[in-house]
Amino acid sequence: MKINFTGIKNPGYYSSKIYTTTQYDENNVEYSEDNYIDVKYVNMELTDDFNGKDLSEYKKLLKKSNVEYLKHPINPNFLNIGVLKGELPADKETYLFVNGTLLEVEDKKLPIISFMMKKLIQLKDNINIAHIDKDFYKSDIASNTLMLGRDIRDDYHYYEDPLPDLKKYYTPKYISHTAKNMFDLLDKKMLEYFNL
Repeated sequence: MKINFTGIKNPGYYSSKIYTTTQYDENNVEYSEDNYIDVKYVNMELTDDFNGKDLSEYKKLLKKSNVEYLKHPINPNFLNIGVLKGELPADKETYLFVNGTLLEVEDKKLPIISFMMKKLIQLKDNINIAHIDKDFYKSDIASNTLMLGRDIRDDYHYYEDPLPDLKKYYTPKYISHTAKNMFDLLDKKMLEYFNL
C-alpha cells in the first residue's frame, strides 16, 4: 500500500558549487578548488489533506513570524528553501533563503525556520512516500521554481535536451540526500544561534 506523505507534493532539489575564479586574460581563467560557495535548494508544493494541514500551517506561520513578504513569487502554495554555505577565506557562514529571499535567524522567525527544518527532516527520512506527479518535471513550473529567478532550461543550448536533468532534480534519492545536507547545515547554524 502506498501512503502519500502529509502535505508535501512535487518536491525537487538543485545543488551546485560556485567556484571563485581568477581571470588572467579573456582566454585564461583559473578556478580555485578550495574557494567556493555550496548552493542547495529544495522546492516543494504544500497541501492540506485528510492527514494534515501543512499549507494552512505554513501560511499562519508566515503571518505570525511577520514574513508574509516571503511568499513564493510563482505559486503561493510552494516553499523554496535555499542554503548557501561559504567555503571562502573571508566567508564560511551558512545563509538561509526562503522563496529567494535571505532570512536572518532571529527569535521571531524561529517558528518558520522550525517548520522548514521539519519539512527537510521529512524529505530526508522518507522521500519515497512524498507525492511526485508523473510528468511534473516537464512543466514550466518545475524548471522555474527550483532556482527562483532563473529557468534551469536556459542553461542549455538549443540542441541539448534539458529533460533528463530536470527529471533527475525530481528523483527521490537525490532529493533525500540534498535535504539531509541542508538539514545538517541548518541544525549546526541553529546550535550556534542558541550557543549550544
